[in-house]
Amino acid sequence: MATVEDQEQAAGGARFGAGPPGTKSLFTRMSFLWLLDVCCLSVSLYLGWWLRLGSGFFGGVGVFPPHRWAALVGVSVLWTLIFHFEGLYRRPKVITTGGQILSIAKSITLGYLLLLAMSFALK
Repeated sequence: MATVEDQEQAAGGARFGAGPPGTKSLFTRMSFLWLLDVCCLSVSLYLGWWLRLGSGFFGGVGVFPPHRWAALVGVSVLWTLIFHFEGLYRRPKVITTGGQILSIAKSITLGYLLLLAMSFALK
């Protein structure tokens, strides 16, 4: 009697993420890159706030308001969605350095404009 794994291998490795032992699936790679981007964006947004208002270098000394944590994570997730729709999490067969830089620049510009519009609308 064949096991489920044997049947899937006979069907051409139909199981999601199936591949040679020791290799990561595309979903795992994309999830890791997404999580890394969310963390980096959240840290950079927090450091930007701290430099402007929390450090005292530019006059204001304050404590990061608790209600801003949700906004910080929300903006980070929104920005990574822009990265996703620009195709930065896909594994292309061939991509030029110029093409990747252009995609990143477009994503960052769109994210910045959305952040600017949201901050203007929400004050």
